[in-house]
Amino acid sequence: MYENRDESHYFLATTYPGLEHVAAKELPTLGAVILGVSSRGVRFQATVEVLYRIHLYSRTISRVWHSIDRFTVAIYSQLERKILEQPWAQFLYRQQEIKVEINSDHSILEATKSLEQKIIQTIRRKVKLPSSECDLPAQTILLDIRSNRCDILLDTSGVSLEIRDYQPELPKATANHPTLAASLLYWMAWKPYEPLVIPMCSSGIIAIEAVKLAHQHGHVRDFAFQHWPAYDHEHFELMAKDRKQQLPLTIDAWDNRALAFSRTQRNVQDAGVADEVNVQQAVLVRTAEAGVRKLLVCNFVEVVSSEETTRFYGKVGELFRRKYADFKAVIVIPDSLAMEALRLPVIRSFVAGRGIQAVTVAEVDLSPQEPDLYED
Repeated sequence: MYENRDESHYFLATTYPGLEHVAAKELPTLGAVILGVSSRGVRFQATVEVLYRIHLYSRTISRVWHSIDRFTVAIYSQLERKILEQPWAQFLYRQQEIKVEINSDHSILEATKSLEQKIIQTIRRKVKLPSSECDLPAQTILLDIRSNRCDILLDTSGVSLEIRDYQPELPKATANHPTLAASLLYWMAWKPYEPLVIPMCSSGIIAIEAVKLAHQHGHVRDFAFQHWPAYDHEHFELMAKDRKQQLPLTIDAWDNRALAFSRTQRNVQDAGVADEVNVQQAVLVRTAEAGVRKLLVCNFVEVVSSEETTRFYGKVGELFRRKYADFKAVIVIPDSLAMEALRLPVIRSFVAGRGIQAVTVAEVDLSPQEPDLYED
């Protein structure tokens, strides 16, 4: 299956909730062919080389699953027969721990611990090859059974791709999630030659992700597929060295809150991008020259009361329109009250996260507005 580098395979990329449509735009730039997008993730087709490239350079996804087979199943004997048909020797070693997860929805076969153990025992009957590696990580296999249709999925990623190779100090707000930070830059089609201004930067994550995106810094980590018998070590290592680029950047991150300012300074230093991000403790900073396409990205600020939300975001909307009228702008907004207080026309938006962690990412119009003659 993996011997031919030009052969295409089927995959499912999962994302932080709400970012599926952004991932569907990024993955083709890395060579994937998109087959479908849903709340479950992004289905795509790709070669092994593209799979390697996605793990190295994608910043909008959480995990990639390899779909090795899809079939109709109603009873265990059918499932057992299909499991025995799979090329497990390409993905597993004899002494490797196997973890099986089952999702069952509107299907005769139900997800039980007993069924998981039966599947593990069945797979082990097909795995004979020993490994010289001492500490092999466990391989997770997901059986997704919906309406008696089973999809066998192998985790290719291991540790979530949301975990970066830098370890930032973060507030708990959704907007400080690295994958969301990278996704909103991608959503706004930001280019490295465009000045980027990040007011109320909070933790500096948006600035850090901008530098990583611009210079195409690959993820430095251990992936699950690197422990497969079919893994091509030499080809992967060659790809990992092949893509870095160095571009001049104009990135300004500012916050007048002492805690946020010091946190941002530490984070950009720890991420190795301190020389490329201008961090200031200030209320407003204006650096971009006139006539140049530029982007303003504003994280949200948590406030205590509805009255404070109305006052704070009302002031933010006024200041941004006055100081940054010629900027493209995207603002992460915590709730409808803040959205209303901003009084900025929304060009387009999407919701990221779930429940109380959900935020709205909105591209807003900062150009001067005609006064409403009928407004009280």
